[in-house]
Amino acid sequence: MVEPAVLTPNGDGVNDEVTLHFSVVLVEGSQRVEATIYDLPGRLVRQLAEQRDFASGMYQMGWDGRNEEGTLVPPGLYVMHLQLDANTSGAELGPEELVRTLAVAY
Repeated sequence: MVEPAVLTPNGDGVNDEVTLHFSVVLVEGSQRVEATIYDLPGRLVRQLAEQRDFASGMYQMGWDGRNEEGTLVPPGLYVMHLQLDANTSGAELGPEELVRTLAVAY
């Protein structure tokens, strides 16, 4: 789940950050979870990552509407790509991926 639906990073304390809530289940050991944000032409805007010793559990990753340099992004649509590179050998499963659209408005 991604909330709020529209990010308005104008410093007023309302919808200044979007939060991605998700659960990882049945994954043992240390794993890296990445949320990468792209603009619509596909350019990298920001990469968020979390590494845990035990990957299963609840996650919350936030984005404040800033790029890798710390500058606010222009208004528009962005794509968040969530990926978990879990060790699934023998289970005939590949890496898990989720894609969501984010809107930034001022």
